[in-house]
Amino acid sequence: METAKLLVPEGKIFSITYANDYTSEEFSTLKDRGFPVVVLVNQYSASASEVLAGALQDSGDPIVGVSTYGKGVGQSSSALTNGSGLTFTTSNWYTRNGHWVAGVGLTPNLFIVDVSFPLGVIESEKMKTNDTHLLQAKLTALGYPVTEEGFGPITQLALGAYQKAIGLEVTGQLNLETVQQLNADCYALPLTETDVQWEAAFAELKGILEK
Repeated sequence: METAKLLVPEGKIFSITYANDYTSEEFSTLKDRGFPVVVLVNQYSASASEVLAGALQDSGDPIVGVSTYGKGVGQSSSALTNGSGLTFTTSNWYTRNGHWVAGVGLTPNLFIVDVSFPLGVIESEKMKTNDTHLLQAKLTALGYPVTEEGFGPITQLALGAYQKAIGLEVTGQLNLETVQQLNADCYALPLTETDVQWEAAFAELKGILEK
C-alpha cells in the first residue's frame, strides 16, 4: 500500500469485502503526483500488482501488455496436524471503481503480445482472451494475418491455412500437433533486440509527455 499511496491520485485505492459482508477500504491522499505513469503488465501480474495496476488504470493511467492474472480474492492458509496445509478464500477485492477481476484480470488499454511466448492451450474452446490474442499474433507473424476480436471465422481460416501449409489436417481448430508446431515456428523467428511490450509502454509514455 505504501507504493500505491505514492502513485495513485487522491481517493480510494481498492476495497475488500469479507464473508461476513464487512468491507474495508484503502485510500490515497496524494494530491499532485507531478509526473505521468504508464503501467506494464502481463499474465503473471496478480494480487498486489493487480491492485496497484487497477487503481492506476481507474485513475486514468494506461496499462500496456496483456490481460493480468485475475486473482481478485484474498486467501489464508492453515497448517493441519498431519503436516499438510489448507488454503481457503476469505475475501474478494475490488478496484478503485468497483471492478472485480477474478478469473478475467485487467484488460490493457493497449494490448501488446510477445509472439515468442508459448501458447499453452491445445483446445479452441478452452482459450481465454490472452490465448486468443497470442494465437492471432503468432499466425500474423507467420504470414497468416488475423484482424478480428475473438476466435471467429477469420482466425479459423488463418489457422486452417497454416495447418495446410505444415501438412496437418485442416480443421481450423487447435490441437496438440498444431500448437507444438506453431510455438516452434514462432520461437524460430528472428529475435528482435527489444522487448516489444516495454517498447510499446515507453512509446505510450513518450506520447503523453509530448502532449
